[in-house]
Amino acid sequence: MTISSLVKIGGDTVDLARPCDVAMALKKVELAIASGGKAETVRFGEDEVTFTRANLARLSEMIRTYEDRCQRAGGGSRRRFAKPMTFG
Repeated sequence: MTISSLVKIGGDTVDLARPCDVAMALKKVELAIASGGKAETVRFGEDEVTFTRANLARLSEMIRTYEDRCQRAGGGSRRRFAKPMTFG
């Protein structure tokens, strides 16, 4: 038996092996909910999670997780920058 890495997030089908795509799909869901849209459902195989305003914080946490994975995979911009130095 093989397990597919394709999941449906909102209206998009994305590959979990591509964290940048997952992060983007989750951001679309967050925007729809934050702008007063209906609840959004995310399916991971047979598991299903419905996000509403009540758990928007958990959705934001998932977005950060996939953004970090995207960055580690080399597909994203840097989120942290070094402190500026002054000589004097």
